Amino acid sequence: MKLNLKLNNKYIIGVSYGPDSMALLDLLLKNHYDFVVCHINYHLREESNEEQKNLENYLKLYDIKYYIKEVSYKEDDKNIEAWARDIRYTFFKEICKKEATNHIVIAHNEDDLIETYLIQKKRNSIVSRYGLTTKYKENGFVFYRPLLKYSKDYLLKYCNKFHIPYSIDKSNFDTKYLRNNLRINYVSKLTKEERKNIKKDIFEDNRILKNKLDLIKSLIHKTILSQEDILQLDVDLFNLLIVEKLKIVGISYGFSKKFALDIYLKIKNDINFEFKNNKFMITYSYKTFLISQNISKNYLYIISNLQKNDIFKIYKKSKFYPLIQTKGKYIKNVSKNDYLEINGIRKKVSRLFIDQHMPKYLRNIWPGVYDENDVLLYTPHYQENGYKNKESVILFNDLVLIKCFLLYKIK
Repeated sequence: MKLNLKLNNKYIIGVSYGPDSMALLDLLLKNHYDFVVCHINYHLREESNEEQKNLENYLKLYDIKYYIKEVSYKEDDKNIEAWARDIRYTFFKEICKKEATNHIVIAHNEDDLIETYLIQKKRNSIVSRYGLTTKYKENGFVFYRPLLKYSKDYLLKYCNKFHIPYSIDKSNFDTKYLRNNLRINYVSKLTKEERKNIKKDIFEDNRILKNKLDLIKSLIHKTILSQEDILQLDVDLFNLLIVEKLKIVGISYGFSKKFALDIYLKIKNDINFEFKNNKFMITYSYKTFLISQNISKNYLYIISNLQKNDIFKIYKKSKFYPLIQTKGKYIKNVSKNDYLEINGIRKKVSRLFIDQHMPKYLRNIWPGVYDENDVLLYTPHYQENGYKNKESVILFNDLVLIKCFLLYKIK
């Protein structure tokens, strides 16, 4: 068995103590890869503590460095599978940072590949790829699935042949879950020829999908889309565009075609809207469309410390500069509940944004100048078609602002 992984990389491997991950662990060990093990005890089964203990004993026997995380599921949490996946991948990334690497190895096999494809087709899912890929990147991390060409049965026999310990998760036999039902009643019974034909179908579907992606390539990498950009697409291409836009900001999110169609129709009818959850937002505002991460925290710059490479510049020739020079302390994102005095009239910032037709996605990150008592002194006037007000005391590019604080999240 060949893994096709580079020997000069350091890897994080997720090990559940099932036969798939234990076979992968053995292959990494035998081929002298540099790696550390991550194991999560979800405490969902009675035997999970015993499995953790057995795994730790095995790792100590071979002097393998490892990390253990113990968690418990609460009834009010999200879908249990989504919850476990979020816990798992967050943990992997945390350990990557500790170990100064960005390479993560996952023990998905051929059965997982086929099951994923069949579930995608059954649910009529919107995807940018069918099945699973052997390698993909996400938020600077590189994920590898070197076992996709080996069946679950093959990996089980491998463990038995070389006396590698493992445990079978009894919950895998609970057919109330779609994946388990498919695995037990269909995938496990496929012949080699049937598996080969399904993999051909996956290849063909991905070829068609790639052709569709090529049609929207220019829009995928365009930060702000117009109503005209969207309406040149049919609904299927728009669905694909949403998936790819979410991938750019590092979000994996399943949504229905009904959800995407509702967004498409609102854009077509020029209805402003904003969809938000704790990970991302989709906004259509004044004929502009943006998919981005949701802002996680406020930014703050001390004016006296601004350097040449900062996002904001102070324009000393502005008529507002004397005010900023004498009282200005910070540049930070404006609170919509703040007030600003204009020509002797006190006006709420949220009202200013509406009057200026500022898109909603800019309102949480729009800058203002504050004094040492946190009183708003000044905020730039927004102009449609890009920020170009040279009378402003703060000079910046609104696209840079969006990329820094919505697309890529400066930490």
